Amino acid sequence: FEEILGAYLIHGDEDFFKEAAIKTAQELIPADLRAFNLTVLHEPDLAKLSEICETMPLFMDKTMVIARELAKSTDAGKLMEYLEHMSPSTVLLICLKDKLDGNSALLKRFAKIDRDVLFAKVEPGDAMKWCMATAVSNGVSLPPAVARTFVGIVGSDMSNVSNELQKLI
Repeated sequence: FEEILGAYLIHGDEDFFKEAAIKTAQELIPADLRAFNLTVLHEPDLAKLSEICETMPLFMDKTMVIARELAKSTDAGKLMEYLEHMSPSTVLLICLKDKLDGNSALLKRFAKIDRDVLFAKVEPGDAMKWCMATAVSNGVSLPPAVARTFVGIVGSDMSNVSNELQKLI
């Protein structure tokens, strides 16, 4: 948690891995301190976001704020201006449901500082590899031909793949 600094934009169409990454980030805060140092907001406006981001951590050096979507009224320029002066003790994850358009001002600003994290749809070949690796980690062998057929039937939406693979295992 000490290496993570500032704000990150998390977006994309692949919800399974995006949610897994957010959960992993939350788990960087010890369970007994999450109530004090983790805040999840839904569609906050800039005023609410900045208010929460300025809250000091308790019993830790940092606090984490997860903003699930942003209020439609949020101005990307004003948000980025705020983020330049945000408390260094806050890690902010702005999590958007869909992939942002390449012309998005918010995406351009986060890409410029190399803080945009895109979770794109998984290609079938990568879904097959994930299935085989996950099966092995669960003590089951999944030959490539079976994985190919499995992904061909289930598709490459990783939420479905994961659910169906757990049933198969």
